[in-house]
This record gives sequence, structure tokens and C-alpha cells, in this order.
Amino acid sequence: MNDRRVHFHVFCSVKGGVGKSTLAVAMAKLLAARGRVPVLIDVDLTGSSLADGLALCAPKMTECVDGSMDLDAPPTGAFLSHAETVNKRHARKLWMLEEPPAPPYLNDALLYQVRVPHRDCRVDAMLWSHERPDGVLYLPSSPLRKDVEDSSMLLHGNEHFKWVRRAAWVLEALLSLRKDITDVVLDMPPGMVGFTHQIIGYLDMLAAGEALTEDFPDLTVPGILASVQIFLLTTPDWNALLPTLEDVASAAMYYPALHLRPIVNRTNFTALSDIQRALRQRELDPALRDLGLEEKLEAVDEGSTLGEIFRRRDLVMTSKEAARLENILLKEER
Repeated sequence: MNDRRVHFHVFCSVKGGVGKSTLAVAMAKLLAARGRVPVLIDVDLTGSSLADGLALCAPKMTECVDGSMDLDAPPTGAFLSHAETVNKRHARKLWMLEEPPAPPYLNDALLYQVRVPHRDCRVDAMLWSHERPDGVLYLPSSPLRKDVEDSSMLLHGNEHFKWVRRAAWVLEALLSLRKDITDVVLDMPPGMVGFTHQIIGYLDMLAAGEALTEDFPDLTVPGILASVQIFLLTTPDWNALLPTLEDVASAAMYYPALHLRPIVNRTNFTALSDIQRALRQRELDPALRDLGLEEKLEAVDEGSTLGEIFRRRDLVMTSKEAARLENILLKEER
């Protein structure tokens, strides 16, 4: 069997509001424009969902007699309109069933109870699309209060390892069912601890080709080779920049197989050289200063196009804007 290379692009941040989701969407669209097949997974289970931020269309799901989704059924191949999707979203808020109704979210896959050994839910049937087809597969998280409360244990409980293992099985199911997927873009929740820390640790082991515990899926069985790059987003604000640099320093010790790239977003009025100069003049921890982390910083000028993504419900870039972002996000593939 020929080995299949799957690229993981992970967007993290120490704090929220730094443009992490925006750049994750941009990455997925840039990959699709290159003829790749990316899936963008919204792992931010805190209640802000790409399903609300973008004009996404949910897949038509097979339903059970009680109106809940049959998560064991294969894809129908059809999608709701965006208006129908919004109506389904509103109806789901009122659900009183034991099992959730449509539309499907990542939360449903993570909380799915595997009844038959080695047969997971049909996560391939849960993939959304944009109302203006862009070649990206989407799996958004739920914005609904009940779903957020049910999933809060993933982020804030004391069983992060258990839920990372569950996320690994969902990924394995998706990549096994959709052999055309070339790239997985993960939009992580804010913070570099708990669930996010464990996910990055799992990807570090994948990238290093290390043996996983028997409770985790072995992606080498379906012939998958993983490459991973981690983008750690910040802004020029010192309260975001300093902890970001500290996490980059920690990553060198905890995740030796990964390349963690610190990206300064929204540098519209601040030159990267000025940020680097200010860092050199600060009284940094000696460990940070010795690493010369300011030289590893890269900058993104968000501009009007990126800044309006969630107002327009889409990201449409000019060729010049796309090339500028490619030079940063995809520079290692050139």
C-alpha cells in the first residue's frame, strides 16, 4: 500500500480575539485553491462557531424515527440551503430528545457512543460546505448553549487525555472514510493548556512516528504519514506577545518533533522590526533572551479583507492578497 501524506495545520493562541479562526479559514481556502482537499475542523468548543460566522450549509442527514440524526448512516450527498441550515439550528435549540437532531456538529462526533467495536460514526456524513462552493470541507463546532455545556468537560474537565483519544478516533474515521483529504486544518480553542496541550502532544507523536498507546488509533495502518505545523497567533499587544513567546520556548522542550511558528497578527500600524526591537529592549527572562525568539516572529497585516470575513460571511481574496498570505502560511511548501 502506498503511503499517504496528510498535512496538519494547527492554529492556536494563548488568548482569544487574535484572528486565529480568520487565518485558519484563509489557510483552508488557499489549500483548496491549490487543488488540495482540506477539511477545516472547528475545535473551539466554547460557543463561537464557524457555522455562525460563515455562510455554511449543513449536510442533509438521515433521520431516525424520533427525528434525531442517524450518525451511523452514510452521506446523503445533499446539502441544505443556508436558510434551511439556520432554521435547523434554531430548531435544535429546542430539542428535548436524548439524541440530537440536525444539523451535525463536531460535538456530536466527539460525544458519539461507539456501539460496535472498530466502527465509528459516519463523520464523513457530517461535513458542511460553503454556500459559495470553495473546495473546503467544514466540520464546525456547535454554538448552542446545551451543546457547549455538554462539551465543557472536554475543555475544562480533568479527563483531557480521554477526550484527545476520542478526537484521535474521530480523525482516524474521517481520514479512512475520505481518502481524498490531503490537509486537516484545526482551529483550536484559546489557551495552550488542557485539551489543546494534549492535542498538540498527540500530533507531536504522530509527526515523530512514535508508537502510541493501544487505546489510540494507529494511522500507519491505513498508510497515513503525518506532517504537522503549529501556528501560534498573537497580536503586538504585550499581554499576548509575552506569553506567546514563553509558549514557543516551552514547545521546544515538550514538542521536539513539531515546528511551532509564532505569528503576529494585526500589525497594520506596527512594523515587525519595531516589535523585534522592543522585545530586545525589554527585560526578558534570560531563557527567552538566549533563544532569540524575536527573530522567529512572522507578521500578518490583517487588512480590510481578512478583517471583514465574518461580516461578509466569506473570505474572498484578490490574487495579491492570496499571494501575500501564501508567502507566510505556505512558505515551507514552496
